[in-house]
Amino acid sequence: MRADPVRQSEDRPHPTLDGAGEESPHARHEATSEDVAVRPDRKDSSLRRSQRMLKRQTARFTAAIENMAHGFSMFDSRGRLVACNQEYLVIYRLPQALARPGTPFRAILEARVAANTHIGNDPDGYISKRVDLIGRVDAITETSQLNSGQVIAVTHKPMPDGGWVSMHKDITELHSAQQELKRLAYHDALTGVANRNLFQQTLEKAFEAGTPFAVLFVDLDGFKSINDTFGHSSGDRLLCKMARRLQAAATPELVARMGGDEFAVFVASGDPDRAAIVARAIQESFAEPFSINGQPVSLAASIGVALAPRDGNSMDRLLTSADLALYAAKNDRSGTTRFFEVALDHAVRDRQQLESDLRKALELGEFELHYQP
Repeated sequence: MRADPVRQSEDRPHPTLDGAGEESPHARHEATSEDVAVRPDRKDSSLRRSQRMLKRQTARFTAAIENMAHGFSMFDSRGRLVACNQEYLVIYRLPQALARPGTPFRAILEARVAANTHIGNDPDGYISKRVDLIGRVDAITETSQLNSGQVIAVTHKPMPDGGWVSMHKDITELHSAQQELKRLAYHDALTGVANRNLFQQTLEKAFEAGTPFAVLFVDLDGFKSINDTFGHSSGDRLLCKMARRLQAAATPELVARMGGDEFAVFVASGDPDRAAIVARAIQESFAEPFSINGQPVSLAASIGVALAPRDGNSMDRLLTSADLALYAAKNDRSGTTRFFEVALDHAVRDRQQLESDLRKALELGEFELHYQP
């Protein structure tokens, strides 16, 4: 059934016409008012969606930084805190109130001074330097030891707007472990003094620098018999006591254990008088008996001295000269010091030549047995 065109026309709202047959301005205003009444609802809906998205993103950002193993901090171009995580506060022992956005960087530095998690003995200078420097430095990674004893690794990266982001990691335990490994690599595990490796590296550096120095080889007379009598554990304790006495007598020179009961001293001077003073101090330190299992035990130190570069212009040659001087000291009498002499080298060469000749004669059957009644 066809719709009645007259009724359709009647049902539709008629625009108001002026006398000329045009739509009146009042009518256009009424239509525009209806449109405006709809638009605020759309804007409100869009705003609420944006707010929800921002809230989700903020929650994700917060969750991300709070689950970091590192401390995190972000500051704007005016040096005000944008965000930080709990680990950042823990590392520097900062109060929770300072985590509020907008906290000045200076206020955080002042709190670090109060918590003793700053660096150096000049708090005011430390704060001023950090405030002046922080906005002008490029991306850096540095490791610092705080006054609290903590060792902190910091990575600092500036942002395009003038602010900066920093990551902070407390590596105190790792640093301690690395230092212990380094100590074990260059120090004797039993006595705690330098080991052969560190001693030889010290000599190599001295030769490279071209500065004169001296080497003392120290051998403890009678140690083997004591070790055999009282046992190895008592011998180890005795070695530790010897090492402490050597260090006290030779300070500030480097004392090293070369192996067994043999020690060496690096004297950072090529003056023979200085080497003689150190040798005498070592021997005097052994004048007082040691105590082993409650029993007094007397030991003496034989010392051989070689001067660089006079007695050797390489490490091997110098150590050989010191060893020859020690051998001569032990042959003299207990508790003697001998400086290397060229005659000692000649005597050793002669003895080595004799040993070689005797060995060769034995192989060739050149010995004859004579009986003398």
